[in-house]
Amino acid sequence: MELQTITQVTKQLSITKRTLQHYEQLGLITSTKKEGYAYRVYDAAAIIRIRQIQILRKLRIPLKQIAEVLQSDNTTDALKMFESKLGEIDDEVNALSTIRGVIESFIKQLSINTKLELLDDESVLKIVNSIKLSKTKFNEEKELILMESLNQAKEVLANRVEVLRNYIDELFLSKIQQPEIHLAYAHLQNVSLASVIIAKKRGLDAELAAMAGMMHDIYSFFPGDPSHNEETDNKDHAGLGSVIARRILNELKITTQEETDIICSGINRHSSKLRFHSSFDELIKDADVLATSLSNPTESVECYKIDRYNELMAEFNMGSIITHRHCGQCNIAKRNEIKLC
Repeated sequence: MELQTITQVTKQLSITKRTLQHYEQLGLITSTKKEGYAYRVYDAAAIIRIRQIQILRKLRIPLKQIAEVLQSDNTTDALKMFESKLGEIDDEVNALSTIRGVIESFIKQLSINTKLELLDDESVLKIVNSIKLSKTKFNEEKELILMESLNQAKEVLANRVEVLRNYIDELFLSKIQQPEIHLAYAHLQNVSLASVIIAKKRGLDAELAAMAGMMHDIYSFFPGDPSHNEETDNKDHAGLGSVIARRILNELKITTQEETDIICSGINRHSSKLRFHSSFDELIKDADVLATSLSNPTESVECYKIDRYNELMAEFNMGSIITHRHCGQCNIAKRNEIKLC
């Protein structure tokens, strides 16, 4: 089996990155760092160990006990653990059977009387008090799992820009040695940064701006996409990129539907530099122009971008404006409202 990235493992085993990191901190699994690769990877032995842990967790074995068993060559330890767990389950079954009997009594009484007199019955109270609540942990565990899920969701949402950046990084960094991929990656990060700066200046959502900038040209540089046809598709790379961006956001589940629509609209329209759309759409277009011009200050600004460039220079008080040359390309684009990238 080939080495797998953390993203590949989470998809294959339906497990969160946070959980994998937690297992590694506990010493349950180990990952390795592949030379020339930015992220840690997992080998076949680690995948098998993760599957073993998942099975034992579904049997409600605590992680501490799982660690003791998996790290020991003595089968006696495993035997003792399962015998202990079986005893706990027997206690839970007995307790739940008692609870069922009491509830059935309540149901029978309510079917005859309108008053639940059994709640005042001393014998019933004694039965209920005898139940070892510590052994009936089904609901408690469900609540704990729910709280853990909510906390994980909050953490993901709080760091969702990083979640997306990690996803984009894994797409690109394995091929970062290729010059065109390196330039593509740098451009996406530059536009993302420019988007945040402009968003903060204009009072717009900097978080959504960062994510939109990070994916605005994703289709043109999407590594390994079998559907990519450079000759024909780059004419609508923005529209096709918005489709990929929506797919990524839906997969990561880090944005609401409304936020996804806003981000994808900005990506879809970012090539239309000679048209005007929503304030967020304009932000992404301006970030593209600003990042491109600042990444190489010696390179001349393309004619159809000059108006935007000059407005940005004035907005940020960053220098003198550029005289418009009104070239043929720009005039044709204005007349036909051609989308230029």
